[in-house]
Amino acid sequence: MRITFLGQAGLFIETKHGTILCDPWFNPAYFASWFPFPSNEVKAIFTQKRAYLEAYQERQRPLIEAAKASWPRGQVDILSSLRDWFEPLLEHADLTCVGINGRLLIDCGEQALVIDFQKRKVYPRNNEEWEYRFQIDPALIESSITRHVEDWVNDLFLSCRFKAERKGPYNEYIYIFFKGLSPERIQYIEGYYAEQTPEHQFFESNGYRIQRRCPHLKADLTRFGKIEDRSSPAPCTAGNLRLPAANASPPTTASFTRSPLPKMEQRRAKSNKSGSSPPPSNANIAGTCRPKKKARANKKRKLYRACASY
Repeated sequence: MRITFLGQAGLFIETKHGTILCDPWFNPAYFASWFPFPSNEVKAIFTQKRAYLEAYQERQRPLIEAAKASWPRGQVDILSSLRDWFEPLLEHADLTCVGINGRLLIDCGEQALVIDFQKRKVYPRNNEEWEYRFQIDPALIESSITRHVEDWVNDLFLSCRFKAERKGPYNEYIYIFFKGLSPERIQYIEGYYAEQTPEHQFFESNGYRIQRRCPHLKADLTRFGKIEDRSSPAPCTAGNLRLPAANASPPTTASFTRSPLPKMEQRRAKSNKSGSSPPPSNANIAGTCRPKKKARANKKRKLYRACASY
């Protein structure tokens, strides 16, 4: 008796009395790419691999050609579309931009462009030096733009329909950025990176020291937080989550830190005020506080799983 493992749960059993194909897929599955074969065709997969793959290619060619024909070509202004889409994200991607710290050339023919993570700008290529380069069919980029794909990693990069080049070591920040092409995703990514540091940032406003990151979507409260009066909750506009005030009981789904400033710091804050209190900005970031080791360990999560939850 001879048993051949076919992959997944499939087995091909050969005996002198006959052959048995054991496979849980009795009906076509995965877009008809998995389905039971007669025994001679099963053998051909292993003994005539090239012929089998060429035959499969011919069977799928009409579908492939139809998909390619549906891609938009010359219908989208790639530069202006990506500038309007990416530059607001770059403004909020502080840690991502520091992690990349260079220029990415997207080589898509006549509309080649540069994403500058140092200047946080998207502009046409002008023979600048680059650290990373993607060569992509412009039709694929136009398709991603028209469908507003927020995860280019799963939709485009994993299909291997592009060429990549870099100067230096592999940098995961590049691909993580293209996995978070929405305000919500980029804020979660930034929150994840912030949690990996041993120090957590706080900012000051209205006599309170408030943790910078929302415990819900990890949004930066110096940008998305809405400051109201002292007795009311502090809402996070990124996820429409109302955070507890100082005299309120903490929520059960997230922890939030908001504590009064010492009197000396309150007087200093009042002396620096001029007119109405502006919303907090990066300039308001006050200091840091070291969490306990156990609390810091509990906050470590895998970024891929966090992004995939959207």
